[in-house]
Amino acid sequence: MRGRHGRTATLAVAAFLAASGVAAVASEPGRDEARFLSHVKEYFGDGPRPGWSRPVTDDVFVTEGDHACAWLAQQPVVTGRAPSQTSYELFSRFITQVEPTPGWHYGTGRGLRGSVTYDAWTYLCPGIRQSRTWNPPIEDWD
Repeated sequence: MRGRHGRTATLAVAAFLAASGVAAVASEPGRDEARFLSHVKEYFGDGPRPGWSRPVTDDVFVTEGDHACAWLAQQPVVTGRAPSQTSYELFSRFITQVEPTPGWHYGTGRGLRGSVTYDAWTYLCPGIRQSRTWNPPIEDWD
Protein backbone atom coordinates (compact mmCIF):
# COMPACT_ATOMS: atom_id res chain seq x y z
CA MET A 1 0.00 0.00 0.00
CA ARG A 2 2.80 2.38 0.87
CA GLY A 3 4.45 1.94 -2.53
CA ARG A 4 1.22 2.77 -4.38
CA HIS A 5 0.90 6.16 -2.64
CA GLY A 6 4.54 6.95 -3.35
CA ARG A 7 4.07 6.17 -7.01
CA THR A 8 0.91 8.29 -7.17
CA ALA A 9 2.74 11.22 -5.58
CA THR A 10 5.64 10.80 -8.00
CA LEU A 11 3.27 10.77 -10.98
CA ALA A 12 1.47 13.86 -9.67
CA VAL A 13 4.76 15.75 -9.28
CA ALA A 14 5.86 14.68 -12.77
CA ALA A 15 2.54 15.86 -14.24
CA PHE A 16 2.87 19.22 -12.48
CA LEU A 17 6.43 19.73 -13.73
CA ALA A 18 5.43 18.79 -17.26
CA ALA A 19 2.50 21.21 -17.18
CA SER A 20 4.76 23.96 -15.86
CA GLY A 21 7.21 23.35 -18.71
CA VAL A 22 4.45 23.45 -21.30
CA ALA A 23 3.16 26.76 -19.91
CA ALA A 24 6.63 28.28 -20.27
CA VAL A 25 6.90 26.98 -23.84
CA ALA A 26 3.55 28.53 -24.81
CA SER A 27 4.97 31.98 -24.10
CA GLU A 28 8.30 31.36 -25.88
CA PRO A 29 9.58 34.38 -27.89
CA GLY A 30 9.63 33.64 -31.61
CA ARG A 31 6.78 31.11 -31.35
CA ASP A 32 4.95 30.81 -34.68
CA GLU A 33 2.05 28.42 -34.27
CA ALA A 34 0.66 29.14 -37.75
CA ARG A 35 3.93 28.13 -39.47
CA PHE A 36 4.23 25.09 -37.21
CA LEU A 37 0.76 23.88 -38.20
CA SER A 38 1.40 24.66 -41.86
CA HIS A 39 4.59 22.56 -41.91
CA VAL A 40 3.05 19.67 -39.97
CA LYS A 41 0.02 19.58 -42.25
CA GLU A 42 2.31 19.65 -45.28
CA TYR A 43 3.67 16.29 -44.09
CA PHE A 44 0.32 15.01 -42.81
CA GLY A 45 -1.78 15.84 -45.84
CA ASP A 46 -5.48 16.64 -46.00
CA GLY A 47 -7.01 13.95 -43.86
CA PRO A 48 -6.68 10.90 -41.67
CA ARG A 49 -4.52 8.04 -42.77
CA PRO A 50 -5.91 4.53 -43.28
CA GLY A 51 -6.26 2.71 -39.97
CA TRP A 52 -6.56 5.85 -37.83
CA SER A 53 -9.81 5.87 -35.95
CA ARG A 54 -9.37 9.37 -34.50
CA PRO A 55 -9.02 12.66 -36.37
CA VAL A 56 -5.92 14.74 -35.74
CA THR A 57 -6.83 18.30 -34.78
CA ASP A 58 -4.65 21.39 -34.51
CA ASP A 59 -4.86 21.05 -30.72
CA VAL A 60 -3.43 17.52 -30.88
CA PHE A 61 -0.51 18.74 -33.01
CA VAL A 62 0.17 21.74 -30.76
CA THR A 63 -0.09 19.69 -27.57
CA GLU A 64 2.44 17.13 -28.82
CA GLY A 65 4.65 19.95 -30.14
CA ASP A 66 4.59 21.73 -26.80
CA HIS A 67 5.42 18.40 -25.14
CA ALA A 68 8.52 18.10 -27.34
CA CYS A 69 9.53 21.69 -26.52
CA ALA A 70 9.03 21.20 -22.78
CA TRP A 71 11.27 18.12 -22.89
CA LEU A 72 13.90 20.03 -24.87
CA ALA A 73 13.81 22.86 -22.33
CA GLN A 74 14.79 20.35 -19.63
CA GLN A 75 18.03 19.48 -21.46
CA PRO A 76 21.23 21.28 -20.45
CA VAL A 77 22.10 24.57 -22.12
CA VAL A 78 24.98 24.09 -24.56
CA THR A 79 28.02 26.16 -23.61
CA GLY A 80 30.70 24.37 -25.62
CA ARG A 81 31.33 21.23 -27.63
CA ALA A 82 28.39 18.88 -26.96
CA PRO A 83 28.17 16.01 -29.49
CA SER A 84 25.38 14.40 -27.45
CA GLN A 85 23.24 17.49 -28.03
CA THR A 86 23.07 17.83 -31.78
CA SER A 87 19.53 18.17 -33.09
CA TYR A 88 19.66 14.60 -34.35
CA GLU A 89 20.89 13.17 -31.02
CA LEU A 90 18.24 15.04 -29.04
CA PHE A 91 15.55 14.06 -31.54
CA SER A 92 16.56 10.40 -31.34
CA ARG A 93 16.44 10.42 -27.55
CA PHE A 94 13.07 12.14 -27.48
CA ILE A 95 11.45 9.79 -30.00
CA THR A 96 12.79 6.60 -28.40
CA GLN A 97 12.62 7.50 -24.70
CA VAL A 98 9.68 9.86 -24.19
CA GLU A 99 6.07 8.75 -24.39
CA PRO A 100 3.71 10.90 -26.47
CA THR A 101 1.09 13.02 -24.76
CA PRO A 102 -2.24 11.43 -23.86
CA GLY A 103 -4.47 11.77 -26.89
CA TRP A 104 -1.63 11.15 -29.37
CA HIS A 105 -2.70 8.00 -31.21
CA TYR A 106 -0.68 8.37 -34.40
CA GLY A 107 2.50 6.38 -33.85
CA THR A 108 5.55 6.87 -31.71
CA GLY A 109 8.26 6.67 -34.35
CA ARG A 110 9.93 9.10 -36.70
CA GLY A 111 6.94 9.53 -39.03
CA LEU A 112 4.28 12.07 -38.12
CA ARG A 113 5.52 12.38 -34.52
CA GLY A 114 9.03 13.04 -35.79
CA SER A 115 7.76 15.77 -38.09
CA VAL A 116 5.79 17.33 -35.24
CA THR A 117 8.89 17.24 -33.00
CA TYR A 118 11.26 18.89 -35.49
CA ASP A 119 8.69 21.45 -36.56
CA ALA A 120 7.87 22.24 -32.92
CA TRP A 121 11.52 22.85 -32.11
CA THR A 122 11.81 25.08 -35.17
CA TYR A 123 8.56 27.07 -34.88
CA LEU A 124 7.19 26.71 -31.35
CA CYS A 125 10.41 27.02 -29.35
CA PRO A 126 13.25 28.28 -31.58
CA GLY A 127 15.11 29.96 -28.69
CA ILE A 128 15.07 26.79 -26.63
CA ARG A 129 16.32 24.78 -29.61
CA GLN A 130 19.11 27.26 -30.24
CA SER A 131 20.29 27.15 -26.63
CA ARG A 132 20.03 23.35 -26.25
CA THR A 133 21.49 22.09 -29.53
CA TRP A 134 25.09 22.00 -30.63
CA ASN A 135 25.90 22.53 -34.29
CA PRO A 136 29.31 21.07 -35.08
CA PRO A 137 31.65 23.22 -37.15
CA ILE A 138 32.10 22.10 -40.75
CA GLU A 139 35.57 20.71 -39.99
CA ASP A 140 33.94 18.18 -37.60
CA TRP A 141 31.63 16.76 -40.28
CA ASP A 142 32.63 13.33 -41.54
